[in-house]
Amino acid sequence: MNKWVIIAIICVVALVLYLIGSAPANHNDGKCDICGKKAVYSDGREEYCSKHLESAVQYYLDKNGY
Repeated sequence: MNKWVIIAIICVVALVLYLIGSAPANHNDGKCDICGKKAVYSDGREEYCSKHLESAVQYYLDKNGY
């Protein structure tokens, strides 16, 4: 094969892998965004299981000075 064809194929494969890897996370899939378990909380932007919900609430309380 011509070396330019091989280089073109490698570039196309690299581009496809980059696009797949940079896809935005699905925050409305019913799974915890941290561990992937079933979510008990969802606001459309983020989802948490019961374990990670407590730490998220504490983070937002600390962040806002409560």
